[in-house]
Amino acid sequence: MMMSLKFAAAKRQAYMSEVAIPEVVRPTDVRVRILLSGVCGTDINIFRGRFNAQDGIIVGHEAIGLVDELGAAVRGLELNQRVLIDPTFFCGICDWCRQGYFHVCNHKQGTEVGIDYDGTHAEYTIIPGRFLYPLPATISDERAVLIEPLACVLNNVRAANITANDRVLILGGGPIGLIFAMYCQRFAHKVVLVEKNEKRATLAASILSAETVTTSVPTAGSGADAPTVVVDTVGNMADVAFSLLEKRGRLLIMGFDQNYQARIPTLQLVGKAISIIGAGDYNGDMPRAIALAGEFPLERLITHRIALPESAAFMNQFVADIVQGKNVDVMKALFIP
Repeated sequence: MMMSLKFAAAKRQAYMSEVAIPEVVRPTDVRVRILLSGVCGTDINIFRGRFNAQDGIIVGHEAIGLVDELGAAVRGLELNQRVLIDPTFFCGICDWCRQGYFHVCNHKQGTEVGIDYDGTHAEYTIIPGRFLYPLPATISDERAVLIEPLACVLNNVRAANITANDRVLILGGGPIGLIFAMYCQRFAHKVVLVEKNEKRATLAASILSAETVTTSVPTAGSGADAPTVVVDTVGNMADVAFSLLEKRGRLLIMGFDQNYQARIPTLQLVGKAISIIGAGDYNGDMPRAIALAGEFPLERLITHRIALPESAAFMNQFVADIVQGKNVDVMKALFIP
């Protein structure tokens, strides 16, 4: 038996459940013993009612672990090998996959890890072998567990075509916003990160710089003062973001909230030649993210390390504090089996 963190849909609550250790049934599957599993914004949105998940599902999808059992047809992996889990499964044969757009695969039902496929906030999980990536010994566990959100950032950077000429404004200083800012500090002309939570803003400033982080959304500028790219990592600030853009600017939406609808003035959209971009999560970016992980101090985002048996209590309190508007001090939390 093993401990797991599950989702109770009726009450939008987390609860601990002792379940059977999953078995390798398909020859292409691998059982992974989880080492670390990170709390993602998607997890939080599930418990806040902003994103739907299957009742009773084991949540979580950002994780690393050790190969514990191999299906007979799995190649390229070894027992006890440290691996990164790619939780975005795809079929590889639908029209979108054949065009190389694996992240919008037509056959997602029952394959979304931590949503409708049992996830990684547990002691073990079953993952198809082709979605496991061996990790180099040079990358620590705590850096490795944040490679998946780095991969998401890389896909969105590519979709927005961010270059050394861009002035980037990022709304939301959670893990995705902060990793996005890390990237832009190195590869864009200028980056400003907006985070209203003072505790998170202070941490972000210690990683980036005091000049890069602010707690208030700037007023609309023009010319050299206006951002050429605004990134909404919150998922409910698209209308605000749109109003700040320079002509021919790009609005990149990374966050999501199924209860939010943006109001975009179409005259300005057309008149200023604005582009609105939604790229989704990563799309074949995991190998590049692993290669780049050594360049970014991803582990500095980690503020909380919680033993798995305490994870339900932590999650319920964390979400309650967010809903109540408290100035929470959590940036990235890890669950440790």
